[in-house]
Amino acid sequence: MPFFQLNWIIVFITLLFLFVFLFLENKFRLVSEAIGIRPYKLYLLIFLMGSLSAFLNYVAIKVFGSWELLVMFIVIALVIIFALGFIIQRKIKQHRKDKELLKLRKENETLHEKDAQAYEYDEESTGSMQD
Repeated sequence: MPFFQLNWIIVFITLLFLFVFLFLENKFRLVSEAIGIRPYKLYLLIFLMGSLSAFLNYVAIKVFGSWELLVMFIVIALVIIFALGFIIQRKIKQHRKDKELLKLRKENETLHEKDAQAYEYDEESTGSMQD
């Protein structure tokens, strides 16, 4: 099915909204004064929402076969993405902790080596004085 056969009602409603707001702006200055935004921003917003709706409808029907399958796919994808994000975040935190522990162990080993060398030096210097 071509795009416009699937989305003629969405295109029609989008154009209807655009013309209604154009008329209301020209006749009563509703958009600029009552709503408080520039008319072109509202028209752009209406156009983008209509385009997004038409695109999602086309994808839902052509690729997934129905809106229900599209929604299920999106929900499942979001659940998987959040689960993977949580797992990756935990792995990163664990890796940082492991890295910090390794750094502390190395510092501890170097301190023990210095203490052992100082102890050996102390034994040598006190041992020669006793003789």
